[in-house]
Parts: sequence; C-alpha cells; structure tokens
Amino acid sequence: MAETDGSTQLFGGVANVRAKAQNIHDTPRFYDGEENGVDDRVTADNMDEARQSNMAYEYLCHLEEAKNWIEACIEEDLGPTLDIEEALRNGVILAKLGHYFAPEVVPEKRIYDSDLERFNLRGLHFKHTDNINYWMRAMASIGLPQIFFPTTPDLYDKKNMPKVIYCIHALSIWLSKLGKAPNIENLLGIAEFTEEDITEMRRALEDYGISIPAFNKIGGILEKEIGVDEAGKHAAVIVINEILQKEDPEVTLKALQNKKAYLNYIEINNSVRYHEILFLAKLDKTETALEEGKTSEESDIYEFYLTHTEIQDIIDDINEIVRKEIAESKFRAAIAEINRCALGDCAQTLLAALQVTASRLKNVNDLNFDLYLEFLKAAKQSKEVGNLNVDEIQEVLELANEEMRKRRDLEGALRILHENFLASNIDGTFEALHHAAFKLPTLHKNAAPKYQATLFFELAKLQDKAQKEGMEDYESIRLTHAQIQNCIAAVNNQLKEVRRFAEAIANINGCLVQDDPQETLGALHVQAASIKDVLERCADDYHVWIKEGISVKKQEAEQADGDSSWIEMRSPDNQIFFYNPESKDLVWVKPEGASDVSHYMAQDEIQWIVSRVTAKRLRDEWFDENVDKVVRLQSIARMSLARKRANQIRVAAKEARDRAKAAEEAAKKEREEWFDENVDHVVRLQSIARMSITKKRYRDRLKFLHENEEAALRIQCLWRGYLVRKELQERKDYLNKNMKHIIRIQAWVRGYQIRKNYLQLTQDKPSVQVLYKFLYLLDQSAVDHAEEAELRKHKASIVKEIRHNQQLEKEINEMDIKIGLLVKNRLTLQDVVTASKKLKKAKGGEMVPKNRGLKELSKESREMLESYQHLFYLLQTNPKYLAKLLFTMPQNNCTKFMESVVLTIYNYGTNSREECLLLRLFENALKEEVQRKVDKVQDISTGSPTVIKIVVGYYRGTQGNQNSLKSLLGPLIEQVMEDSDLNMNIHPLEVYKAWISKTEMETGEPSKLPYDVTPEQALKHKEVTDEIENTIKKLVKIIKSFQEKIIGTVDQMPYGIRYMAMCLRKNLKEKFPDSSEEEILKAVGNLLYYRYMNPVITAPDSFEVIDLAAGSNMNNVQRRNLGSIAKILQHAASFKIFDSDARYLASLNSFIKTAYIKFMEFFDAASTITDIDEHFNMDEFSDVTMLNKPMIFISPNEISSTHQLLLDHQKQVTDSDDDPMNEVLAALGPVPEDEAMLGDKSTEFGLVLTNKWELNMSDESNIQALFSKTKYLIVDLLKIQRGETFTAILHSAANTQQQELYKAIHSRRLAAENEKSSEEEKNSKMALFDPNDTTIEKLKEHILKNLQILEQHKLVTPTEDYQEILTSIAKDICNQRKYRQRRKQDLKKIGETVERMNKKKKYYSEAVTYYQEYVQSCVSNLSKGGKTKKGDRRKTAKYSAQKLYEKGVLVEIEKVPVSSFKAVTIEFSTTDEVGTFEVSGKLSGFNIDKINVVFENLLQLQYEGVSTLKFEDSGVVVNVNLLIFLLNKKFYGVE
Repeated sequence: MAETDGSTQLFGGVANVRAKAQNIHDTPRFYDGEENGVDDRVTADNMDEARQSNMAYEYLCHLEEAKNWIEACIEEDLGPTLDIEEALRNGVILAKLGHYFAPEVVPEKRIYDSDLERFNLRGLHFKHTDNINYWMRAMASIGLPQIFFPTTPDLYDKKNMPKVIYCIHALSIWLSKLGKAPNIENLLGIAEFTEEDITEMRRALEDYGISIPAFNKIGGILEKEIGVDEAGKHAAVIVINEILQKEDPEVTLKALQNKKAYLNYIEINNSVRYHEILFLAKLDKTETALEEGKTSEESDIYEFYLTHTEIQDIIDDINEIVRKEIAESKFRAAIAEINRCALGDCAQTLLAALQVTASRLKNVNDLNFDLYLEFLKAAKQSKEVGNLNVDEIQEVLELANEEMRKRRDLEGALRILHENFLASNIDGTFEALHHAAFKLPTLHKNAAPKYQATLFFELAKLQDKAQKEGMEDYESIRLTHAQIQNCIAAVNNQLKEVRRFAEAIANINGCLVQDDPQETLGALHVQAASIKDVLERCADDYHVWIKEGISVKKQEAEQADGDSSWIEMRSPDNQIFFYNPESKDLVWVKPEGASDVSHYMAQDEIQWIVSRVTAKRLRDEWFDENVDKVVRLQSIARMSLARKRANQIRVAAKEARDRAKAAEEAAKKEREEWFDENVDHVVRLQSIARMSITKKRYRDRLKFLHENEEAALRIQCLWRGYLVRKELQERKDYLNKNMKHIIRIQAWVRGYQIRKNYLQLTQDKPSVQVLYKFLYLLDQSAVDHAEEAELRKHKASIVKEIRHNQQLEKEINEMDIKIGLLVKNRLTLQDVVTASKKLKKAKGGEMVPKNRGLKELSKESREMLESYQHLFYLLQTNPKYLAKLLFTMPQNNCTKFMESVVLTIYNYGTNSREECLLLRLFENALKEEVQRKVDKVQDISTGSPTVIKIVVGYYRGTQGNQNSLKSLLGPLIEQVMEDSDLNMNIHPLEVYKAWISKTEMETGEPSKLPYDVTPEQALKHKEVTDEIENTIKKLVKIIKSFQEKIIGTVDQMPYGIRYMAMCLRKNLKEKFPDSSEEEILKAVGNLLYYRYMNPVITAPDSFEVIDLAAGSNMNNVQRRNLGSIAKILQHAASFKIFDSDARYLASLNSFIKTAYIKFMEFFDAASTITDIDEHFNMDEFSDVTMLNKPMIFISPNEISSTHQLLLDHQKQVTDSDDDPMNEVLAALGPVPEDEAMLGDKSTEFGLVLTNKWELNMSDESNIQALFSKTKYLIVDLLKIQRGETFTAILHSAANTQQQELYKAIHSRRLAAENEKSSEEEKNSKMALFDPNDTTIEKLKEHILKNLQILEQHKLVTPTEDYQEILTSIAKDICNQRKYRQRRKQDLKKIGETVERMNKKKKYYSEAVTYYQEYVQSCVSNLSKGGKTKKGDRRKTAKYSAQKLYEKGVLVEIEKVPVSSFKAVTIEFSTTDEVGTFEVSGKLSGFNIDKINVVFENLLQLQYEGVSTLKFEDSGVVVNVNLLIFLLNKKFYGVE
C-alpha cells in the first residue's frame, strides 16, 4: 500500500483533498503470482452483479447494526440477522424499545402479547398494530422528526422494511445525542455474511422493488429537520480546526466526538487518518485563500477553516476507504488461506476457507469438499511458482463441481439401470444404457434382451459370491460402471461372433444356387459356420443332399403363412437367435409375423445332413472292407425284424381290443345319452328300486342283529378297539420316527410360553393370573429349608452372643470404675502432703493438682465422656450427618473442618473399617454436592467441587494410597527425566529461536533471520516444521506408553478413588437422565485423570512420586517435557482437538481421537467396581464382633467445635424429631463453658467410640417383617384358591376341595414346626407360619388384618388390588436364584461372624475373671491395720456412738436421741470375705442387729456423689466419706 511521504503538499480545495485521500488509500492494486494473483478485470455484468451484492451486503450490515443496538437497549436476544425483519412485524420488540426510552408513553403492561405466546401459536393479530402505534408515539414524544417515521403497513404488511430499519438508525442517533441510549455501531466492512445470506437478501430487496434509503445521510437530515445550537456547533468546529495544528490524533478525536459538533459515524480506530486528512484539507484551503489574496482579518473565517459539512464529508469518505481496505485485506487473507489449505489434507478446513464471504467465490457446494481439496492440490502443485488467484480457484471449483455433477449423473444412471433390469424391463434397460454418463459404445436395439440377461447374470454372480463369503447384505450389491461396460462389450463381441456365424450359414445356403460342389465344400469349411465332420471326398453328396433339403424347405415354406426368410439358429454357445439372410438382420426374439418354417436351412439341419452323408460314406467304405461281418450283421438284423413283426402282431391284437372297448364305450355313451333324455323317469324308478331294496336289506339286517345282538356288540367292540389301537400304533410310530423333531418343537413351545409368561411377570404391574404360573418356583426344597433353618439358628445365636457380650462389657466397665475407685482411695492425704513437700523443694511453690477433664474419675465427667463416645460413634457410622453438615456450615470453613476434624474422626482411614466408613462419608457428601451445586454435567469439569478436591487430595497424599501412583507413573516419569537428550519443545517461536541459536553456534556468524517473529512466520521455515513434526512423533510414542500403562493397570488403582468415580457416575445419571453416557464419562475422566493423575505427571516432585537426591531439583526442560505429555493426555481424555490457533499440532488430532476412545473404555472400566461392603467385608455385625472398640485421637478443642457446629445446624442435619442425633445432643446439652470439664484443649487423647443402641433382631413392629410375612400368607392362599383379581379371591368363599387341600398343607406345616430343635424357633414372633390359621377363612382374616396395617404405613393400596405386594411377590419369584446365592454368602459370612463372636466372648470372659481377681487382690492388699481378737484372725475397732457422732461419721440413729449416744457402743470388724465389714452395736447391754458393709459399695456411693447412707433395718445414718476415711485408717493402715 502506498503511504504519504510526510512533506507538505498543496491541493486545490477540499475536493482535491478528498481525491488525494482516495488516491492514497484506494489506488487500484495488481498482484502477481507471488502474492494472491487477483485479477481485477471484470465485465459489465459482473460489475452489475457486484453492485447488487454490495447493496445487499450493506443492507445486511445495517440490519446487524440495528439488531445489536436494540439488543443492547432491551437486553434480549433477537436471534439471527436474517430473521430480524420478521421478528419486528408484531411490534413487540419495538414497543419494548419504546418502553426503554419513554416508559411513561409505553407502559410495559400495555404491550400486547409481550411474551409472544399468541404470536407463536396463531401468528399476527390486528391488535399487534397497537404495539407499532405505541412505538411511534414514543418516538414522537422525544421529538424525532416525522420524516423518518414508517407507516404501519410498511412494518405490519412488510411493504417497506428498509424504511423501518432506516427509522431505527435515525432513532439510535437521536437517542445518542439525547444521552438516552448507546451509540449504534458501524459494521460496514466488518460484519461477515455467507454467500447464501447475501443472495437471499438480494432477492428480498428485489421483491420490495424500492431503493435503499441513504443511511449515511441520516445525520445531515437530522440537522436540517431539527433546530441545532448553531453557536455551539460553530464553536466546536472552530475548536476542531485549531486542534488540527497540534500533532495529536487523540485530541483531534475527542474534539470530533464533542456532541455539540453534531458529527456522526466517528470511528475510534480511524483517528490518525482523520487527523492527517483533515490537517491536509485545512492546509490546502488556507493555501488557496492566501493565493487568492484573502486575509484572515477581512475574510470569513471559513475561507481558511473547514466547515462542518466538509469535516463530515471527509469523515464519511475516510470511513468508506477504511471499509474497502478491510474488505480488500480480508479478500487477500481468504485467498492466501485457501492456497495454504490446498496443500494440507483436511478437506473440512479447506471448505471453511472457501465459504468465507470475503473470498468472493461462487458456487461452493458443501458436498464437494473432498473433490475441492483434490483438484486444488493438483492445481497448486502444477503451478510451480506463486499462489492460485481467484479466477484460477473459481475455475478449479467449477471443474470440481462439473466432475461431481458427472459422478452424480452416473450414480443416477446406475440407479435407473438397476431398477429397470431388476424389474425385467428390457426397453427400460436399453433406454437407461443410452445415458451419456455410461459412455458406452454403439448399442444394438436387437441385442436389448441380451443386454438385460447379461447384466442380470453378472449381478447374480456377484451376489452369489458375496453370499458365499459370508456378507450379510449381499442383496444390496450393485454393478459398477466398469462392470456394466465390460458386460456391454462382451455382448457386442458375442453379437459379432453370432453375426459371423449366421452369415456363414447363409453363405452355405447361397452357394447352392451356383451349383458348384466345391464352392459348397468351401462354405462348409468356414470356421465361423461350426460345421463338423466335413470330408472333401463327399463334396458332391453334400451339395446334392443340401440342395434337396433346401428345395424341401422351400416347398414347406410356400405352404406356411408368414415371412419365411427368417432362420431360427442356435449359436455355438447354445443360444437361440433369428437371422434374415436377405436383410442381414439378426434378433434374439422371434420377429413378429415370422413363419415357423423357413426356406433356408439352419446350422443344425446342415450339420445333420453333413453328418449323415459323412457317416454313410464312412459306412459304405467300411462295408466294402468288412463284407463278412456285414453278412453276419444282416442275419442278426433279419432276426430282429422277425421279432419286430411279432411285436406288430401283438400291437394289432391290442388295437383290436381297444376298438372293441371303444365300441363298448360308444354303446355306454349312447345308453347314457338315453338316460340323460329320460333322467326323471330313470331317477324315479331307481329311487323306488333302491328304497325297496334298502328296506328289505334293513329289515333283514335288523332281524339278523336282533338274533345275534351279543355277537354284534362284541364284534363292534373288537372292531372299535382294533381301530383305536391301530390309530394309536400309527401315532406312536409317527412320534417315534420323528422323536428328535418333536422334542425340539416341544422344547421350543415350552420355552416360548415360559419366556412369554416371564416377560409378563417382569412388567410393572403383573396380574394374579401371571403369578399363578410361577408360584411353584417359590416352593422351598429340603436344602432350602435346611439352609434357612441354619441361617436363623446362626442369627439367633449371634444376637444371643451379642447381648451376652454386651453384658460382659458392662461388667468390665463397672470393674474399671471399681478399680479406679480403689486406686483413688489409696491416694490418701498423707500421700498428697508428701508429694506437695517434694514439689516445694523442687520449685519453691505450691502443687497444683492436674486437671484430667473428661478422664476425671467422677460421675459427671464419666457421663459426658460416654455421651461424646456415643456422639462420635454416630457421626462415624452414619455419614449423612457429616455430609449435610459440610454443606450447611459456612463454605469458607468447610475444607478446614474436613481436613482437621472429619478425617480425624475416621483416623485418616488407617484400617479397612475406617476407610470403608470414610468412603461412605465421601459418597454421601458427593451426593449432597451434586444435588445442591451442580447444574449441568460440565460443572464437574469446569468448577471446583469441594468433595472431589478433598477425595483427590486424600488418595493422592500420604493418607491415601500414594504408592499406587508411584508404582503406576513413577518408572515412566523417571525414564522421561533421565533422558537428557529429550526435549519436547513444540512451540513454534521457541523452536525457531533454538534453531537460530544452533545455526549461529555452528557457523559462528550472526543469523540474517529476524529474531522476533510471530508463530505463523516461524512456521514458514521448513526446519521449524520438521523439528516440530519429529518432536511430535517422539511425544506420541511416549504418550502411548503412558496411556497403555494407565489403562493396563486399572486394577492397581486405589479402590477408594474408583469407588468415588462410580458414585459420581451414578449421581450424575440420576440428576441428569437425559445426558449422554459420553458426557458423564467425561466428567468421570475429569476426576480420574485430570484431577488425580495429571498433577502428578506435571509436578512429580511435589507428590513424592520420584526419588530426588538431597538438594537436587527438576530442571526446566524436564518440567516442560512432562508438561507437554500431560497436556496431550488431557486433550485426549477430554477430546479437545487442536484448532486453527495451534495448526502446527493438528497432526495430533487423529491420535487424540484414537486415544479418546481408549480413555472412554478406561473410564468405564475404572468406574465399574464391586460393592463397598463386599470389598471391605463389612456387615451389620462387624462392629459388635470387634475385640477392641474403635478409638479416635482427638483434642477437646475439636470435640467442642464439632459439638457447637451440630447444635448450630441441628435442624438441617437431622431428618426428624425422633432422629437419634437429637437424643444424643439432648443428653450432651450445650457445649461446656468450663475448661475443666474438657481438660487441656490442645492435647489430643484417645476417645473410645461406643454405640448407644443395641442390636434388635426380633421386633414385631418391624413393618418390613410384617410385609414379608403377609407375602408368605398370600402365596399360600394363591396356591389354594384362584380368581380374576386378588381382591376377589379375598372376598370369595372357598369350596370343600380347597378347604381339604389347605388343611393337608397346614397339617404338614404344623408337623414341621413341631420338629424344630429349639423353643426359640417355635415361639419366634418373626416366624412366617401361624398355627392358628387352621382354615382358609382364618388365613384370609389374617391377611386382611396385615394388609390394613400395611395400608396405614402406605405400603399397599386397596384400590389398585394391592398391586404393590403382588409386584413384590413377582420380584421374589424372579430373584429366587439371587436369594439362594445371597443366602449361601450370608451363611459363609455369618459363620465367620460366629467365630469372631466366640473369640470376643472368650476375651471378655477372661477379662472379667482377671478383673475380679485383681479387685480381690487390691482389697486384700489394703488390709493391714486394726486390732485382732484373741484366737480370731478378724480385725476389730470399737467406738462409742458419741465419739463417732463427734467425728461426723455417725449422723443419727432413728428412735435414739443424741443424749443417749454415750450408752451406745459400735464395733467394726472384718469378715472372711475381703472388703466386707460387719458393724454391730450394743445399747445398754442389748445387742443391735448386725449390718454388713461392703467397702466397694461405699466407694461407688462416693463416686455417685451420695453423702449419707441409711441402713434401713437399724435406722442408722452415716456420712459416707467419713466412714470410708475411718475404715481406711483403722483397717487399711492409711494414716
């Protein structure tokens, strides 16, 4: 492009400036082949067409401008640009626009059909014109000149839509000047439309039949129509002229944008050109004024300054120039892109480049893109230098279109041909063969049947071959063009051979006219005639005999009707045809009017004569040589003739007999004719005779039968028996003969019936009639009963053992308290004082007793500890609470709470139980998050789900299974890192710079190539593209090894991450059932690869997947290599194809497609895994069979924070008022404010978790058990009684047979129940059999009672014939096999559970025994003080009641006043049982009842906080603490 040289030049006025600007920026340019080769020479027609297209394009741009402006105002999407005219007709959009800038004129509620419901349903309505009127009123209210207003028919009837768009443009400028709306864009030269869009708009404008308004004159018209602030405009124009002296385009632009200047269409991007051209125009105007001798003082200022109109005209001209430049630039870029794509292999990319509007190409067909690529590549290669220009490209496109048209013509011709010859339409086939697309040689009309037959035979041969090769759709095979050409050529060749054959036969017939035997012999020797056995010595005989034959043929032909010149011939390949030697015509079908007899001899007739003549000559010659043999042969022949005459005599005799028979038949016929004439009389006579004969026979027969009645009956019985046995035997023989077939038929019929019935059984609502057919499947075998009994027995024993173990555990806990109390009691005041003294010596201070918090041995602390044990056990085993809490608490604390508290509750999944429970929590939390926060499947990939982030962090960190990633990816990553020569740099700029650096290092000279280039420029160098291609090949090889390793080790992945993938897949399917499986698997892949594996590949050192030496780090090359690998793998996992922004990586797209399919299979396999309970071997008995209770290590601070969170969100976390969590929180109360209750908040301790609720296996209120029992009873009823519906059966009476059958079944059941081994089994409330159901009526009453209970729980619906329970029975029938398999698994698992329970029982029993012995030894070791009586090992201590009262030990004695305490003596003494004391007393010499005091009980009372103890029998009340002190002092030596 030419540019200004910067020197000051003088122009002759503003017009010259405008022309100069046009020359500067719009000078026609011609390009040679090295650029784009554009040839601007066009014809007048082309120019007119281009003008119309340009007009349509400009109008489309104005449509796009109006649409974008309205969308910006009303904030609604108006759809495609081409549909905007139709969308405006109902006035809704325009009324909304009116409401936007004049809401007081167009209230929103006044807009008719604002939601377009009426318009979408029935189209335009006359009331839609109200919307148009509202819009016009709104425009009038803001003062828009009426000259711009369209009429209602212009819009409603679509008579002048350009006027409407013109009005919208004027409205936008007017509102912009008023500051009520944004500026409208100028998209001329910027907006792009397809050639189809432009063509369609051209047709629409032609239909309007009006001229397009001048959109660029709107500003000037507005100025003329409305009053303008002339002073303000004058000042603004002066400012613009003065600012032009400054060399600052930005300042000039601001001046031009001044609203008071009233200048339109100011484009920010053109500011520099505005400044340059305006400056030159002003300079030129100033120079002109000076040349004319004008001065600024005497002349008008606009003699030297540009006027407002001149400035606006220059701005419009510059805008037009820039638009043309942009269009020209796009045109050159489009042609260059087409040339580039023509050298590639992607036809779709080339098609997209050809369809760009800026390319100015026509007739681009979407279906021909493959041919376009082929032809353009050939044209590009044939042109050695430069690119193809637009004409050459258009020519190639036309050639490709023509070629595709020929191919389509050929396809159509082939289709028509096949339709005709498959329908045996000979004329249609022959006509179809004349299609020019076949390019066939001359076709012969007389060979049309032959063409038809040959084509059909060739197609049949191809289909037969395909069928033998196993092709399923062999019938769809059709002949190709080449095969059709071969067939036609073969028929034409055959036609030539046949014609030569026919002409040779005709020649033989013609030679006889010349009466020359040698000529005839020569004709017979012609090879085309195919005459065999011709001898030269028989030439005369051949001539005579053939001539005689022809004469005979002529005589016969003269007598026959029709044309006798046609000869029926049979070709050497045995095909019949007809030939006329006179006309030389040859046809394959007998000509119409041809005689059956020809006066010419055919080939077979000539051959017969030749063969006879030759044979006769050879025979005569042989006879001459073998006379004796001939004589002997004659005698044999005479004998044969004699026999023949005898045979003739026999034949004559037979003929005589036949004549006699014929005479008899003639007589019979004559008689029959007589009878036919007298048929009435004959029939009457015959009937009388028959009646008489029949009566006589009947009477005789009846008399005979009466005389032999017994014999007749016996004979009849024997005969009938014989017939039945015969029929039965025949049936047996037939069945035995076809036994295999019969068995197969029976099996098929039975299978069909079973499948049909089973299909009905699996329907949503199976009927009672269907259930009848399968009830037998619910019958239990002896093995089933045995297994069920064993299962019930084991479960009962497990429950018994659980309760027994719970009792033992309770005793152990009590023992723990007793031991603690004994130990605590041993810590006396003296011990405390001694410890205090030692502490004072060491620190010089006072001893502060250590606060143990929840571990403090007090009842209050103990109860709080147990409540927290129950709370955290409930949180750990029921994950729904924590899952809900995570998404009800503030989200900024969610992750911190998850990592600090939640994982602590599960001990970071350090064993299988806790990992299983942690996975349950993750599963519930993920379900909550998907339901609450995921709006579409893609949110999993584009967002940052909290649960997935925590799960991935857990399983990728040290808490999870980090070794799996190390073993999976570590070796491959280390291999990549150890390869020092490996450099996966595929960015064009970096490769380009590396190449330059390498070249400079090798040559020692600076490179002449520029260092700073764009990626596109870098890719123009072959060395760069070669290096990138080589690197990509290496990269693909390495990525394949990574993918194979990842896919091949799916079973080595952590179970937890695979289980979470399965849960994610399940939750997404449930929430988005309409989403495809591919979309869901992509989301699963985002978890498995992108979040779990990809960061490890990118930064292996951060996840300890590789072992690095101390102080060493990964270098940049290693990180870039691994980053490139991870990037391509991620593209493959998410199926992200490299587009035009990364064309140099487009060769990877095929690999990505293949790898994506493998990844999808991997994600599917990885997210399909066994159930979590089966994997971890967990069931309902797992916790109760553990030897050691679960323990977590948690700090009091974490306990209190969790407690507070649960209290804050209690309603959101719990499901109902009777939720177990409410009970636990009620027992705990508020969070303790006293730190002493929890202890040191920063110190972790082990919290043993216990379950507050026992296992309940026999609760009759269990509604599910009642449901199962009712099903069992209904099955019994259905086996006995039948009916149309279940309700009808319940309310219908049973007959006697059914009652008897039920009694028999009931008796058998009752006997089986009595044989049960244990009373527990007999009396089980869960038992399905009820002995009281002795009759069907009682059974029905029982069923109805149960159904009423189930109806109250909304488990059954009487109005639907209790369909729910019938469906459940059907499912039981279908799942019988699964039930048996599950029962075997339960038996095996319960056996293991019983074994663990026995181990636990043994452990608890041993612990109880040990604890009891330990308590006894503790109590025994305490005894060492007190006085011992003579001869008695017991220790005693005596006190007066007064002294004990003074010490505070004794509180009172009922019915004894304090003044009498001196007379009371109380004696304490030990007993034979350690830890038990006997207290006795005397009052005035009388003995008081003895009391036994157990020291452990006193300690228990002290632990529970009881201050006094009353002995009921004696009425003595003592102080518990002081009594313990007394006993310690006197008997346990505690001073």
